[in-house]
Amino acid sequence: GGDYIVTLFAGLDDGCMVETKKTITIAPKVNAKFMVASTGCINSNLTINDQSTVASGNIVKWTWNFGDGKPPVVKTSSDAFAYQYTNSGTYTISLVAESANGCISLATEHKVSIYDLSDSDFLLPEVCSEDDMATFINRSGDGKGNTTGLTFRWDFGDPASGAANISTDINGSHKYRLAGNYTVTLVVTNTSGCSSALTKTLTVNGSQISASFSILTPVTACGNQSVSVKNTSSVNSGVITRIAWYMDVVNRPNDAI
Repeated sequence: GGDYIVTLFAGLDDGCMVETKKTITIAPKVNAKFMVASTGCINSNLTINDQSTVASGNIVKWTWNFGDGKPPVVKTSSDAFAYQYTNSGTYTISLVAESANGCISLATEHKVSIYDLSDSDFLLPEVCSEDDMATFINRSGDGKGNTTGLTFRWDFGDPASGAANISTDINGSHKYRLAGNYTVTLVVTNTSGCSSALTKTLTVNGSQISASFSILTPVTACGNQSVSVKNTSSVNSGVITRIAWYMDVVNRPNDAI
């Protein structure tokens, strides 16, 4: 920016020359710049901090485009402000700044990943007290399995296990030594500090299982009659999750139903 003298020389073939001068004023360049966190959560404030500059004069207009299909937001102040996304995904935020004398900056951009942490989930394992490990499968993320920028904290509801009761792995694993019901909690947090907690009850089954059943129809039946049986199996703690019946059918004695 600054004042520049532009000179034009005009002449004839015989060498006669004349010149004219004019002064042109070039306004300073506007540099658009801003700061924003790389991740956020839906329906939560994402703070935008303007850092645009101009060598002299003032910036009077900021045009923000948040890449979510909504009209651009025009502001007349550099004050920090908050914006909310209503859907998860990756968005490009762009800014164009304009000075008082009409100079417009090039657009500057930042990408942000917005998560819907209310979708956080995990799968409970089927486990007995004699098993080596209970492994919990984490289903949290941005809906596409992307866990970039997320941290995890598992509480396995087993404080007697000491430090092993807490894990920060994506998929949690824990050794339960006693049968019973345990409250398992997963807290998912992103770099913006947004978090979501999900709690489920895990039943750790006992290892002492007694398989038994009773026959509800006469022991002697005809070949064209139905036979009814009732499962009466039990376990010392927890629930039985799978059963298999072997009916000793002719030619198929090992088939299970």
